[in-house]
Amino acid sequence: MAIVAMNFWLGERAQSYFDDAIAARDTRIAAVELRNAMQTAESSQRGFIITGNEIYLAPYQSAKTQARRHLQALQTLLLSYPNSDLALQRLSAILTSKFDEFDRTIALTRDHRDDDVLAYPSGECRLVG
Repeated sequence: MAIVAMNFWLGERAQSYFDDAIAARDTRIAAVELRNAMQTAESSQRGFIITGNEIYLAPYQSAKTQARRHLQALQTLLLSYPNSDLALQRLSAILTSKFDEFDRTIALTRDHRDDDVLAYPSGECRLVG
């Protein structure tokens, strides 16, 4: 009887560890995909600013949508971690700010206000030119 109970307990523990590993993997995937979406959006924005060619903006909106989706996934996956809410609020604020910057510099470039783009407060925009 003890052997059967021990096997059951060990099976439950193994399943618990497996579930934790899957959750950690899913969290890592969401974080990496969020980073990739941000890099794609930034590359699109920079390509458009440098060349003025709208073709560079083709992946921008989908990258923006993907970044928001992956941020939501992270928010869901990290709920069980203590003190993650502060980090997620900060990350959300940073992403919102960054996309506001991207949208603003894209609008300035469309309006042919290149000097304003170069003077925009972001460090990345000052590198353009």
